[in-house]
Amino acid sequence: MIFGIRSLRAVASRLYKSAVDAAREPTFYLNLGVADTIEGRYEVIVLHVVLLVCRLREAVPSQSRLAQAVVDFMASDLDRSIRELGVGDLSVGKFMKRLGEGLYGRAAVYEKALDNGDHDLLIEALLRNVYDGDSPGERTLAAIADYVQHQRDHLAGQPTESVATGLVEFLTPLDGNLVPDAP
Repeated sequence: MIFGIRSLRAVASRLYKSAVDAAREPTFYLNLGVADTIEGRYEVIVLHVVLLVCRLREAVPSQSRLAQAVVDFMASDLDRSIRELGVGDLSVGKFMKRLGEGLYGRAAVYEKALDNGDHDLLIEALLRNVYDGDSPGERTLAAIADYVQHQRDHLAGQPTESVATGLVEFLTPLDGNLVPDAP
C-alpha cells in the first residue's frame, strides 16, 4: 500500500490508538499485577506497540514505513504527555532518548523470545520490564506470557489489508481465560 504523509500518519494514529486501548484494559492492573502507575502503563503500551510493529514488519516488507510511523506517533504522544506532566523542555529530550532506547531494547528481547518460542526468556523480559523485577507470582507471569503469545498469533491472523488501513483488533486478557486463577 502506498501512503501519502497524511494518510500514513492517520493510519499510524489509528493503529497506535488501538494498542493504547488494549493496554488500558483494567485486567492488567486489577488481575495481572501490573502497577497502575505511569511506568506500569507505559510498559503495557510498549508491549502492545511492539506486538503491533512486529505484525506490521512480518506481513509485508513495505509496511516497515507504517511500522516506523506507529513508533514515531508513539514518540510524539509520549513527548506531549511528558510535557503535560510538567517535565521541563530541557529535560524532555534526554527523557525521550531514554524511552526510545528502552523501546528498541524491549522490542529486541520480546521479538527474540517470541521468534524462538523461548517462554523462559519472554517471562524474564516481562518480569524485568512490565513488573520492574517485582514478581507477581509464577502463575501470573505465565498468564501474561501466554497472553503475549496469543496476542501475537491473533494479530498475525488478521488480514494485512485491514491492518494496513488502521483496522486492528487486540485480544483482551480475558479472552481465552488468560487471567490466572486465584491462589
